[in-house]
Amino acid sequence: MSKELPRRAYSRFACDLPVQIYSPVSQTKLADARLFDVGMGGGNIYCDLVMQRAVPYEFRFQWGKERLAVLGRVVWSAAAARKEPRFARYGVVFSLTRAQEDLLAALVDRVRRFQPSEEGEDRLKGYWSR
Repeated sequence: MSKELPRRAYSRFACDLPVQIYSPVSQTKLADARLFDVGMGGGNIYCDLVMQRAVPYEFRFQWGKERLAVLGRVVWSAAAARKEPRFARYGVVFSLTRAQEDLLAALVDRVRRFQPSEEGEDRLKGYWSR
């Protein structure tokens, strides 16, 4: 029996964070999106933009007073849900500089600290205002 290798190099943590998607070349805003999980390697994004795997994107996040813009690319996509057929889910991987790694680590740490407990307590509500 062989052990399966993990799919990701970093853990992901549930969140619900607004993200803006831009073209890194023209700096044109392409879409508003939601980030539903995040880790040091990337995240799970939900949006109505049809994103392509070979195209680089710039993802802009803001939480509290912090702002972060990172380059990334799509590594997987999932079909839209029946409730919102125009939206799709995308797995993205980030390309980070050292300074961006520090900012993303702060975001990931904040998200990690506010994960729901095993007793089912939902501490994610309002966690961005803390």
